[in-house]
Amino acid sequence: VSTQSTWGIQIIASKMMKAGKSFDILSILRKIIDEPNENFLTGCQELTRMRLRAEEVASVLKDEFKNSTAHNKLQLLHIVNQVLIDSMIEGKEYIKAFGDSLKELITNMKDTVNVIDFIENGIRLINHWEEKKIYAPTFMERLRKILMEKKVQLIEAQDVAKPVTGITGVPSTMTTKAKIAKAQIRDFNLVMENSFTREAFEIKQLEKNYDDKVPEIDQISKSLDNMQTLFQAMNRRELSNKFSEWKTFLDNTRLEIHDALIRTSQYCIKLSKLNEDEYFNLMNAQAQ
Repeated sequence: VSTQSTWGIQIIASKMMKAGKSFDILSILRKIIDEPNENFLTGCQELTRMRLRAEEVASVLKDEFKNSTAHNKLQLLHIVNQVLIDSMIEGKEYIKAFGDSLKELITNMKDTVNVIDFIENGIRLINHWEEKKIYAPTFMERLRKILMEKKVQLIEAQDVAKPVTGITGVPSTMTTKAKIAKAQIRDFNLVMENSFTREAFEIKQLEKNYDDKVPEIDQISKSLDNMQTLFQAMNRRELSNKFSEWKTFLDNTRLEIHDALIRTSQYCIKLSKLNEDEYFNLMNAQAQ
């Protein structure tokens, strides 16, 4: 038997061993894909519990992704999304494991998927990961750019395939640019809507935390006042000054919480005043 043949047999054997070892992972993925309505949540929970095998799960999912139909690729991306969300509570292993392969998955989606709704769905998932702060904004922007390029290609292809209608004399390139602009505005509005939702939730949390802490801070301040008076009467000046410092610190903390609420509200107001022209100017500046 030649050395080359022996090497080939070793590679095949290695792949078979790997496939056998990961059969349980593959069976869960295919169970979810075949019956998503019944198995999606339970299947994703099973995968989440395998977090100590996160790299293996990510590798199996990547191989399955490359050999799947466009619809199944989207299903697998939604599995990634659900496991990532669950991993924010259970542990961070999947965040690193999927992070190492996400660019490859998104690039494969760009190269093989030609359904614009699927591409837009992928963009929404990327926006979601950015809003949840699962990955860095710069990483999410790179992934989003890959799918946005594909989206533009599909819109241009649709424009070429369909007869140009509307005002006589309008070049087809103008029609294409208008469609691209509408798509960008739709994505921009989605991001803005999610931003407002997130900021409103954070404001409510700040307000609740502030309201919850005010009585406690007031009570502590009164106790410190009483203790300060007591120690002053006992001529314990050093301890009295220390309690005074603590009281000042608590008062400053209360003011900082109040200032944070004001700054967050101002941020939302600025977001609400951002118009479409400003958005496109910002995009052009980033492109340059």
